[in-house]
Amino acid sequence: MKLPAMLRRDTAALLDRARAAFAAAEARIAELGEERSAMLLSDSGFDAVWNVEKLIAEQTAVARTRADQIRALEEQLRREHLAEVERQRAAAITGLERKFAAREALAAEVEEKARSFAAAWLELLDSRAAALADWPEAFPRPRQDDLRSRVDRECSWFLFGLGKPTAISGCRIPAPSNEGLGVTGIVPKGIAGAIEEEHANLLHRLRSLPLPDVEHLEAA
Repeated sequence: MKLPAMLRRDTAALLDRARAAFAAAEARIAELGEERSAMLLSDSGFDAVWNVEKLIAEQTAVARTRADQIRALEEQLRREHLAEVERQRAAAITGLERKFAAREALAAEVEEKARSFAAAWLELLDSRAAALADWPEAFPRPRQDDLRSRVDRECSWFLFGLGKPTAISGCRIPAPSNEGLGVTGIVPKGIAGAIEEEHANLLHRLRSLPLPDVEHLEAA
């Protein structure tokens, strides 16, 4: 997850300066330590050595304070990371809810059109008998199955084409099936109901997911 450029700019700048100051203090301590070692091998006198030791003590105190500051700033930076992630999650939920509402309305429209298609299809099938009512009795009456087989295939092919199959993905319109019906606890919800349940599950998952660790955020 990429965080905005303005996020944590001040804290990050303070942290960078604190780390640089800590590194400088550590380097100064090492430099003074070398001076002290050289003085101990010369006739510089204890006063000069003590002065260097005072400087080492001062720089050690500076390094200790900078280390405390670095830890405090790192914790503040972590809190800012998590606050931004929470803000992004809340914004995402708001946007998802808006898009999900439009999708649920579309699902209801699809369901209504599917009912209309089914009603028209059944009416078409039932119209065979009326259409053949005037067939002359002197000639063999066509069998219903002979007529239906061709119409059913054409309907199947028509729906298959509407599903826009490609070499990569198959038909996107599912074939009729009663899979799962009759199983205890399985209740048909309809297309719109299934979409609503899908959205509710997705939002629940997003709301309940734990916040990522700071290392993961920084790597992202």
